[in-house]
Amino acid sequence: VNITGANGTTTLTYTKAYEIKLSSSGESLPTWDGATDEEKQSITQVVFEESFNTAKVKTCYMWFKGFKNLVAIKGIKNLNTSEVTCMGYMFYNFNNLTSITFGDNFNTSSVTNMRSMFNNCSKLTSLTFGDNFNTSSVTNMLSMFNGCSSLTSLDLSKFNTTSVTTMANMFEGCQGLTSITFGDNFNTEKVTKMTSMFYNCKGLTSLDFSKFNTSNVDYMLSMFYNCSSLTSLDLSNFNTEKVTTMANMFYGCSKLASLTFGDNFNTSSVKNMNNMFNGCSSLRLLDLSKATSLNFSNMIGSISNRPLTYVPTGTAGTSDRENVVVGNECAHLVINYGATPNNQLLLSAPYGFTAQKITINRKFTKDKPYTLCLPFAVTNTATYGAFYKYSDYNDG
Repeated sequence: VNITGANGTTTLTYTKAYEIKLSSSGESLPTWDGATDEEKQSITQVVFEESFNTAKVKTCYMWFKGFKNLVAIKGIKNLNTSEVTCMGYMFYNFNNLTSITFGDNFNTSSVTNMRSMFNNCSKLTSLTFGDNFNTSSVTNMLSMFNGCSSLTSLDLSKFNTTSVTTMANMFEGCQGLTSITFGDNFNTEKVTKMTSMFYNCKGLTSLDFSKFNTSNVDYMLSMFYNCSSLTSLDLSNFNTEKVTTMANMFYGCSKLASLTFGDNFNTSSVKNMNNMFNGCSSLRLLDLSKATSLNFSNMIGSISNRPLTYVPTGTAGTSDRENVVVGNECAHLVINYGATPNNQLLLSAPYGFTAQKITINRKFTKDKPYTLCLPFAVTNTATYGAFYKYSDYNDG
């Protein structure tokens, strides 16, 4: 294969000697990998000839390593990938490529490794998978889309992940991503690693985890780190019985206001919860009412504000804690108006409870009228003005 070509284009022709070089990991590399860095960086377009239709390619590992200025790949439909088992780092570090379209001929049914397949494709805005982009045999999706910072949406509805064991760093650094679509076959039953899975996905506003099975996951370190546009998360489907670390799990989720966990949120195996909720400055509701074996003292210590938190009866480490509802009893409810926009009361209470003590912090100025609406009855005598009980309202 001649790596150089006119106007920055190289045409790849299949020959029996196309894969003669072995990488340090033991993977075969194509002959064009022997080109100099200068030669690789001169190429802006790659064209696969029809001769690749009959190729018996076994691996695409690091196929285009060093092609930093590549902006187009043509004829990829001619690439016969039916026997390929590894696509790790295949498009790694394509800093200028803006779109990849896989036709129906791009067959990945034998592929087991897609690690870092699109890692650092920082200008990629469009990624289209064909009908034969089959992920049912893939076990490794580590950092698959890591650094794809220009992607705004990902449709993974056709992905079958029943064999995948690691999704760590899978979407890390996808800062422009606003939505990810998971299908019925996005099965996480065998996944053990979700470390930094959505790390720094600043644009994500919502995530649907209703189909996720996390029963075998042991690492959730920094899973949602700096997902600063998320406003709510329903993790009621999460099973965390085997998880050993949740450190930095929601670190920097500054707009997250509501967080819900279910029956299988079990922290008995967790050894590290450091900074779990650091920077969650908007958190108003933490629903752990159905959780089991809570390591509450370690968890709550990382929350700088005091969201209304529901925990089951008998949860250790809750004695005299502010804004913690144990069963249906809260020892001390504290409401701070000054910490909310326009001095508005933001109290999300999905379940009723009894508070033994209530403290309301709000500044009043003498001789200026104020209206203070409370979600409970009071009997106190006012120093200025009077208290009135609000007994009814009309939606219409």
